[in-house]
Amino acid sequence: MLDKAITELNKGNYTGASELVDIAYIDNYEYIEDPLKELDKDLMEETEVMIREDFASAIEDKKPLDEINTLHTNIESNLEMAEKLFKQ
Repeated sequence: MLDKAITELNKGNYTGASELVDIAYIDNYEYIEDPLKELDKDLMEETEVMIREDFASAIEDKKPLDEINTLHTNIESNLEMAEKLFKQ
């Protein structure tokens, strides 16, 4: 969903991108929060803030795409770390 949000941003669709971020958080990230918290509380909290506050706000505020892409990359990195923790 976050990748789709970036696609929408590249089309200039900030509203659509914002909606996709909300869906990604509510329909996906919320389900892994508690299990991730047990494995790495700091990673869980950091990723939550990055998605729900930083990324969403950057889109809402129509920050430069470079800045939004950097946030996206950082979120993806955190999600990859979470995935590795779940596979252990």
